[in-house]
Amino acid sequence: MLAVAAHITAVLGLLLGFVAAVLMYYFPARVIQFTGKGEGQITWVNNPTDEGKRKGRTQIFLSKTAPWLLAAAFLLQLPTLMLPLFEVPPMARVSHVRGVRQGYESTNGMDEDLRHSQLCAKVAKEFRSQPEWQSKDEPRTFTSHYNKKLGKCLVKVTSSNVVSGVVLEMQHVYDALEGTVLGGEILRKELPSHSGEQKTLTITMVRDGKILKDQDEAREAYQWFETLMKE
Repeated sequence: MLAVAAHITAVLGLLLGFVAAVLMYYFPARVIQFTGKGEGQITWVNNPTDEGKRKGRTQIFLSKTAPWLLAAAFLLQLPTLMLPLFEVPPMARVSHVRGVRQGYESTNGMDEDLRHSQLCAKVAKEFRSQPEWQSKDEPRTFTSHYNKKLGKCLVKVTSSNVVSGVVLEMQHVYDALEGTVLGGEILRKELPSHSGEQKTLTITMVRDGKILKDQDEAREAYQWFETLMKE
């Protein structure tokens, strides 16, 4: 905006300068002239007439106006000369725009994460309301999480019960929308001793609804399972 205004005043100044130059050429300012010896030059005049008076007044007015127009023309060039002092450097503008854009993207990303979390919480609530999870004989805990990498709403179902003198601690992660098991971990533990110690007997890993018997696959699945509710 400042640049446009400065250019307009510069063009106006050039026009005024041109007009001033024309006026000064045809109606130069009248000053008393002297010779090299210091003698004043005298101009003879004839008898005044009405037309002469009119032309004389016009010539005097124009000759006095021309210098003022020339001064105004120079002053109108000043905004263009001073514009760099007020204009933001290109790199600064780029940095500012980049900062605003990054701030917007960051905020937009936060809003997107919040929206996914809210939708996931709603889907997880519907998942928990299914009949198979209503049994009071086996208490369970439910934890929901939106996995960005998979783009899915996940629900971890955790339960613990005693079977034949052995504690079974089970964690399974479900796709809340499809209801399928992505992965699971089943721990068989001894009953707690009097000192509170509890030894883990076996660890069984589940991936894509299948129990993994190969130790290497189970080890890899264990690391993968730990990240499902964190990514």
